[in-house]
Amino acid sequence: MGNNEFKNIDEIIQELKNSSKLVNNFKKLNGITFECSVNNSMCREDAINEVQDLSKLMGILPVSIDANQDDDKLFGVQYPELVPIYTDVISHSMYNDNFKFLFDNLKMKDPSKVTKIILIENIDNLTKHAINIYCRSNINPYKEKVEDYLNNKQYRLKINGWYLEYIDEYLNIL
Repeated sequence: MGNNEFKNIDEIIQELKNSSKLVNNFKKLNGITFECSVNNSMCREDAINEVQDLSKLMGILPVSIDANQDDDKLFGVQYPELVPIYTDVISHSMYNDNFKFLFDNLKMKDPSKVTKIILIENIDNLTKHAINIYCRSNINPYKEKVEDYLNNKQYRLKINGWYLEYIDEYLNIL
């Protein structure tokens, strides 16, 4: 397996889930980092070595692995050189999840604010929040900047389009 087979942290986690014998849980933390847990603190070091070896076999280096100081059953894994790539279909789905989260929060605070007119009037602010959420979870902060996403006019147009589509989908669910 070569590095170019894995385009993002989600694919890497899935491959590790399929291959690991010692890690019982993987939790994505951001676009380049996840946390692993083991059942027994006695096997954490072996699990760290296993993930290191599997990363090497998968062709994903460098890898940074740190044992959690507060919990002896956890360790973090980071791929600092990975620049995550997601298909438009996957990105669109992630953005819909972000829009739902934002709309649900608005609805919880003030249900009268969740109308088509108000949501359209607030497109710039809400898509900015959605992009920030997306970037916090899915980019490599060492290689990319949130501002690059926010200032890219073509990208913003695409996200605005997805946002406008999602408004109707969300309001039809209510």
